[in-house]
Amino acid sequence: MIVRDVTLSFILFIPGFLSFIDDSKCPSSWTPSGDSCIKPFLRPLSSSEAEKTCVAEGGILLDCDRSGMVDDVADILRGFYDNGLHESTWLVSRRGGETPRAINRQSGKNYK
Repeated sequence: MIVRDVTLSFILFIPGFLSFIDDSKCPSSWTPSGDSCIKPFLRPLSSSEAEKTCVAEGGILLDCDRSGMVDDVADILRGFYDNGLHESTWLVSRRGGETPRAINRQSGKNYK
């Protein structure tokens, strides 16, 4: 059995002070999430490398404690799964240097 580690980094882009957002307000390859946009990266990075990547992309590391953000990230992960990336657990960064939160694929197509 071969075990493969995949690190997923999400960055958050806030396109101004909008009370709503549509797809056209997010840069290409970003996904709308509430009043922000998120973009996943599927390459292994340390926390400092992930932060530098986020800044270079014009964003910040995703804060999964924001209301509705976990649901949006779970939708993105579900899309990855449906397209053949069959990882069952993802670690998602949390604010303040806390231990990352694990989002697990439950039976069916749900991440929690």
